[in-house]
Amino acid sequence: MAQIRFSGLEFDRSDGSLRGAGGATQTLRPQVATLLETFLAHPGEVVDRERLCLAVWGEDRVVDFESGLSALVKELRHALRATGAPESMLETVPRRGYRFHAELQAETASGEVPAIGSARPVPGAGQAAGRRGPWGRVASLVLVLGVAALIAWWAIDIDEAGDRPPRLAVVPFEMLGDPMVDSAADPAVDATNLDLVLADTLLAALWQAELEGLVLIGRTSMGETLTGSARAEFVAAELGASLVLEGSLIPDRLNDRDGWRIEARLLRLPRGEVVWTGTAVGEPGEPVSASEVAGALAGDLAEHWPGIRAGGL
Repeated sequence: MAQIRFSGLEFDRSDGSLRGAGGATQTLRPQVATLLETFLAHPGEVVDRERLCLAVWGEDRVVDFESGLSALVKELRHALRATGAPESMLETVPRRGYRFHAELQAETASGEVPAIGSARPVPGAGQAAGRRGPWGRVASLVLVLGVAALIAWWAIDIDEAGDRPPRLAVVPFEMLGDPMVDSAADPAVDATNLDLVLADTLLAALWQAELEGLVLIGRTSMGETLTGSARAEFVAAELGASLVLEGSLIPDRLNDRDGWRIEARLLRLPRGEVVWTGTAVGEPGEPVSASEVAGALAGDLAEHWPGIRAGGL
């Protein structure tokens, strides 16, 4: 198990936990943990936003660059404050990026400090794999699947019992048309990636809205090819979500010109009950702005959230 100790804090890369000197602990979501690892790889340096976006999402993922990264930085700052770090630890450098003020002290019990993001070999793993044989590998696979099923069951059961906050997954929207996109408002968006960008931008907008008692877990690439009940089952089982936010873009033909309508739905899992709907409408000839649509939908959901939560989640 590898820990990174810095400025009186301890970050465990194996489970994403961040622990302060007084024992206060925060568990970082995978993307936030990756962001922290990137900063720790460059202590005291200005890290530009492009490098951070590449580290968190990779080259093949499409997100709303500004709002998505800003939301992750805000989440990391909150975790740092909660574990006793000073406000000045994570500095915003205008028009450049961010600088992380930290003094790295040690990482592993052996004193080795492997490069951030590098693979960490497990001693003896190769020899053990060689002796395991086919039946040993089958047994290991069964064990892993059993543990995964147990964790998924435990997460859903606890959510339904109300013993922890509801977990909301935002999934890619279904595109039923080929809309014109507002490239001035969203330069990284086009008609081919609007479904993914809407999900990511809406996730960031919901994070900024700070809905009380709600845990946001975002979308996952493994579920992007699924639709309907299959995707709901995946989100509930694999992500431990009790709520899923999905939506559709529907073309409207008015006065011989193309308009559009985006409908969002909040579903309670695993039964798929609709607990909220929101709509954004574009006039004929009006392009779709992912940031404006996400802001409007997130604002409407935030307004109705107290009543939704009071209704039992």
